[in-house]
Amino acid sequence: MSNLTSHLPEIWFSASQVSTFWMCARRWAWQKIAGLRSPAGPSLQLGTDTHEQLEYWLREGRQVNTMTDAGNIAMAGLHLLPMPGTDGLEVETEFFIEIGGHKFKGYKDFQILSRYPPLVGDHKTTSDFSWAKTPEDLIEDIQPCLYAADAMFKSSSPDCDINWIYYRTRGARKAAKVHLRVTRGNERVLDY
Repeated sequence: MSNLTSHLPEIWFSASQVSTFWMCARRWAWQKIAGLRSPAGPSLQLGTDTHEQLEYWLREGRQVNTMTDAGNIAMAGLHLLPMPGTDGLEVETEFFIEIGGHKFKGYKDFQILSRYPPLVGDHKTTSDFSWAKTPEDLIEDIQPCLYAADAMFKSSSPDCDINWIYYRTRGARKAAKVHLRVTRGNERVLDY
């Protein structure tokens, strides 16, 4: 058996893969094993475009393009983000972490590991704030918990601040921040 497994590729899981598997193992298999995906719709494209505007703002200080829907959506949340050029600010940071014998990877939208506690943030577009997760939801969600675990490991901090920034895509452009301070061991989905 070990001879067989030694020929298998190393497998790293993303938080979205784990979430998809927990919701529906069949859907995960169709996507990850069979390679079948639903075509991207206009909402997904708007989210991608908004995310790109925010990435360039944080990374380069480039003004968002308010001539586009994505730019106007992004503009509504700039006051909730660290300023471009903030000491230690990292944007679109790839990470790899092993917890409990499982290997995880992903990209954090932004983080500052040099502060105490470290800060990790994520951009979320939504049609309505009723879809926004609460701090109680975040503590049980694998994505923020993985991000926090990685930040705490890299900074040797026992705590991590999580900021999930929600950008409303319908109606008046607004943004809202959901904040959670994670302390090592108080997240419910990881045991590290």
